[in-house]
Amino acid sequence: AEAAAAAAAAAEAEAAAAVAAEVVAAQVPAAEAPAAEVLAAEASAEAVVPTGVVVRIGSVARSGSVTPAAEVVAAPAEQQVPRQAEVAAPPKVTYTLQVEREFGRDPRLAPPWITENTEMLAELALLSSTQPNPAYSSTSSAVQSMLTLDDFEAALERARKHNRLVVIKFYQARCKACLNARAGYEKAAKGPLAERADFYEVDQSVGRLLCTLAKIDQLPVAHVYSGGQLVDTRALHKPPLVREFVKSLTLHADGYSM
Repeated sequence: AEAAAAAAAAAEAEAAAAVAAEVVAAQVPAAEAPAAEVLAAEASAEAVVPTGVVVRIGSVARSGSVTPAAEVVAAPAEQQVPRQAEVAAPPKVTYTLQVEREFGRDPRLAPPWITENTEMLAELALLSSTQPNPAYSSTSSAVQSMLTLDDFEAALERARKHNRLVVIKFYQARCKACLNARAGYEKAAKGPLAERADFYEVDQSVGRLLCTLAKIDQLPVAHVYSGGQLVDTRALHKPPLVREFVKSLTLHADGYSM
């Protein structure tokens, strides 16, 4: 009986030892995992999202669990290309030529209904006198007579070469206001402005075509050209207007246009 009891106890001990061995064998892969696999599991994974933020996913622990928190790190700024400030284009500048002024226009800019009307041009030439009336024209050598459009263009060309003004007075014979303006006009032509301007006069009875092209509607008037362009027109029918006109010539000679 004792021998049978000892054999049974030995069998139970062997069974218990086998169960213990199986439990230990089941725990060995997790406890003795290769170092390379553990290091690979511990290596964190990184991903770059389109917004320029890197998300670092939590590392895997030796027990196999994942750290619940996620670390957010700002992306480096090397890949962000700075944008240059946009400069607005300057506004387009346009220049317009003033065809008409208060007391006339540049005769070269007369409308086609005048310049292409051969019958009217012929009639104006027929009605024009050949020479100014000496009783009403200037007596000063500083004031030259201008008769035609060719005379006008030649005067502008001479003045342009020497950087001078061209001043033209339009008048009419037997016009009292024109006679009153003559003395002040001649005085300006003989004064300091003589070094900077050329003075002319147009008798309306002689230069009918030129007066029509220049749109001379009242007399006396004066036109001022600078750099080949009409820059001022003035009425001269009163002495104060003549004095104001003479003062304005100094400004024009200095490069100021009205």
